[in-house]
Amino acid sequence: MSRILAGLVLLVAATLGAAPLGAAAPVLLKTPVQLKTKVILDDAVVRLGDLFEGAGELGDTVVARAPEPGREVQVDARWLSALAQAYGLAWQPGPRFETTVVTRASQVIDSRRIEREMRDALARRDVEGDISLVLDNPAIRFNLPTNVAPTLAVDGLAYDPDRGRFTAYVVAPATGTPLARATVTGRAIRMTEMPVLARRVEPGEVIGRSLIRWVPMREDRIARGAVTDSDRILGKSPRRPLRAGDPILAADLQEPIMVAKNSLVTITLDTERMALTAQGRALDNGARNDVIRVINTKSNKIINAIVAAANHVRVLPSAVTAFGQEAQR
Repeated sequence: MSRILAGLVLLVAATLGAAPLGAAAPVLLKTPVQLKTKVILDDAVVRLGDLFEGAGELGDTVVARAPEPGREVQVDARWLSALAQAYGLAWQPGPRFETTVVTRASQVIDSRRIEREMRDALARRDVEGDISLVLDNPAIRFNLPTNVAPTLAVDGLAYDPDRGRFTAYVVAPATGTPLARATVTGRAIRMTEMPVLARRVEPGEVIGRSLIRWVPMREDRIARGAVTDSDRILGKSPRRPLRAGDPILAADLQEPIMVAKNSLVTITLDTERMALTAQGRALDNGARNDVIRVINTKSNKIINAIVAAANHVRVLPSAVTAFGQEAQR
């Protein structure tokens, strides 16, 4: 605890001064003043009236430097008491040892604004198209005084097109004396329009055009094997549940199941000399042109057949004998 308090005292001393600045001869005010517990400043200095309500003519007296824009400091009761005594203010800390938090107002330039300036700077270097900027320090921000235009300038830009890496020196404001500066590094990543599903799709569903939407996606996040052509998705069914918005892998797609396992099917055999049909039961799921096992419901013989249509299979030549024994012409 002692280390924390010592650090706070040092911070106050460095920011507001170890003692009141430019103290005048003590002048005891007739009306007691009231301490302000929270102070927000627009100026670079702290005045007596910023800290005490009712300071009268002494209110404009500069007593300390203000914190940096966007920063705050806590002023302890001992410093405030010494300040009141130096200027003859009728104030003493109470038993709870009042403190005052002094905050310097600021204009914030956040990382999104910095990204936009970097994008414009890269465009001037002919790095164009749909790109996504990824800053190595996404929490970067500038706090400028409220009386300064919140502008940025990008200087000394270096770009490696092979790696997509950039480095730049950024200052604010863009003109005049820089009050904030930083080296900004990151990557410029190309974006690609990708077809994704508009909602979750389960196995067995057929993907139609209404289920597909296009979204921009960073190239470094597109998995190998992802489908970029919507025509390769239309009319297909997923092998597993697919989530909305994710890239679709070719390995996750298949032709729609036209014959379900354990369903009744019509078995046909077509040759130059005969056309036979029989009823069977599928032992496997099958899409068009898949080879599945089918049991002839009369002979109980299992044959291999090709899925030709919904609940319709064609006999393979190797199964002609087994099929022909029980089929109906």
